[in-house]
This record gives sequence, structure tokens and C-alpha cells, in this order.
Amino acid sequence: MKASRLLTLAIVLWWGSLANATHEKGPSIETSLQRQLAVLPSLAGVDEDLTWDWEEPQAGKRKSAPLAMALSLAVPGAGELYAGAKARGFIFFSLEGGIWGGYYGFKSYGRWRENDYKNFAAVHAGVNTQAKDDTFYEKMTYYESRDYYNQITRLYDRNEENTYPEDDFWNWEWNNDESRERFRQLRNDSKSANRRAIFMLGAAVVNRIVSAIDAYIAIRSFNQAQEFATVKNWRLRCNADLLGKNKSIKLTLRKNFY
Repeated sequence: MKASRLLTLAIVLWWGSLANATHEKGPSIETSLQRQLAVLPSLAGVDEDLTWDWEEPQAGKRKSAPLAMALSLAVPGAGELYAGAKARGFIFFSLEGGIWGGYYGFKSYGRWRENDYKNFAAVHAGVNTQAKDDTFYEKMTYYESRDYYNQITRLYDRNEENTYPEDDFWNWEWNNDESRERFRQLRNDSKSANRRAIFMLGAAVVNRIVSAIDAYIAIRSFNQAQEFATVKNWRLRCNADLLGKNKSIKLTLRKNFY
């Protein structure tokens, strides 16, 4: 069908040039041209002014920027995948996996070191590790024994409020300074690992915010491309006046956008 229409247009243009060149040679050419033009519409299968219409495939629908941002806030990279930016989505998703892997790694290491310094204190300071808070272990890093701690506290605070009861449950006494220093190192390792785990949580929040912003940018680019590409149809119109005094052929090409 398209080939026949193009053939029809070529015939019209050829006959138009022939008519202009031989207009003075007599009415036989005019009569022959009239007969040929009378059958052109039926050959082309279009209306009298030779109009062709054809549609291009419709582009996809616009996507939601708030939805893309919400997806990235929930799972970094998901908003980019929704927007069609697969490579960027994979980067954010990989970062998220690394961040959570680091978080659980640091938390696990912190717990291991916590168990280590408590067991070390039980062996080298004779402490009962049951039901002791972090403040108790902090005091153990600075004072060689419970009695020495209570003595200093009474001297400077002049009250019994901050002292520990003098019984076996609250007692500790380091066997030497090297053991107390080792205890301090183990406890610092545990605290440092826990601080890094908290840092990884902050990194997870930042990763979500950056991914949400990037997803918004990706959606804007996607929607702009869709607006540019979305086309309703093409229309080619040919108006030919080959029999009149002022012979002319007019071609009009129109493209409709949504």
C-alpha cells in the first residue's frame, strides 16, 4: 500500500512537469493529463488531495517522581531501577549492601571484644561479671581495685553515694598494671567497633537521601525524553493543480505532538 502511494505521487509530479513543458503544443496533452489524473485517486486509495496518514508507536507513559523517591528511601537503587537507570541503581544497591555488611561486621566484632574484656577482667581482677553496667567497667580501667576507688571517691566527693558496696559481688583487684592496660585496650576496641557501627547507620541514611535525589533526577530525564518522543501521527498532504492556468503542486508534512 505504501509503495503504491509513493508511485502515485511520483506519477503526479512527472505529469506536472510534462504539462508545464508542453502547454503550448495543443489540447491533446491536456486531455490526456486529465484522463490520467481522473484515475489517480483510485490508484492511491486516498482522497482527492492525496493525503497520507500513518502513526508512529506511542512512547511509554510518564512515571511518578514521588514514587521513585519513596522507593529509593526504602531501598537505595530501587528508584533508579524504576526510572530505567539500571547502572546507577546497581551502584546504590551495592553501596547499601556494603554498608549493612559493615554495620553487622562492626557490631559482631564489638560484642566479641566486649565478651573478651569481661572474661579477661574475671580472670585477672577476680570480678563477678553478672549485672554490671558499663560505668562499672569504666571505673575498672582507671582504678586498681574497688577499695582504692572507694577511698578516692570518699576523699574528693565526701559522701558514700558513688562508692561500691564492700562485698564480693562488687569487688575487683587487678593482679598487675599490665593486665589493667590490656583490659583497657580490649574495652577500647569494643567501643571503637560500636562507634563504627553507628557511623555505618549514618552512612545508610545518607545513601538513601542521595539515592532519592538521584532517582528524582533520573525520573525527570525519563519523563523529558518521553515528552519529546511522544508523537500522535504524521500526515503528508499533496495538493496538485495541473490543469489550471497557474499549475502548482503543494506538499505539506505535519507531525502532531501530545
